[in-house]
Amino acid sequence: MDNTLRSLSGKVAIVTGGSRSIGAAIAKRLATDGATVAITYHASPDRAQTVVDEIVKAGGQAIALAADAGNPDAVRTAVGEVAKRFGKIDILVNNAGISLLGAPEEFPFEDFQRILAVNVTGVFVATQEALRHMGQGGRIIHIGSSVTHYVGLATASAYTLTKGAVTGFTRGLVRDLGPRVSV
Repeated sequence: MDNTLRSLSGKVAIVTGGSRSIGAAIAKRLATDGATVAITYHASPDRAQTVVDEIVKAGGQAIALAADAGNPDAVRTAVGEVAKRFGKIDILVNNAGISLLGAPEEFPFEDFQRILAVNVTGVFVATQEALRHMGQGGRIIHIGSSVTHYVGLATASAYTLTKGAVTGFTRGLVRDLGPRVSV
């Protein structure tokens, strides 16, 4: 780990869905910049441990917590565990998300409930819980999608709905949290 620039030294970050892809890259970068990082995962404990091991090997501090982003109780527990273990939360990256595709007239309602639970409810619950442990100058980052502006494929209407909700929520948080937290 490059110790010359550690602008996040002393900060505690949570990355939901941090066991792979974008989430893993974000977690590693936060750690490289000096943050203590907690990642959540749903179905990839081995991948999550690999991310943690890479961060620790590079000189950082990280933990992985099992938490299905679509389960509000699991999300609350994970965020609370991070606050308890490290005493605070400075950065929340709501990265966990799923993409379920299908024609709107045939889209299974169970799939609709699941995509809402992960992509919308999970974001709301993680944000709400993190704010309880976040002081002045905290940061909340929501990973959205360009589909809210440019729907590039058919059958993505349910997914687009959820990402549009995240965009609207983010805009509302900017007004609600003002100078206390950057969104």
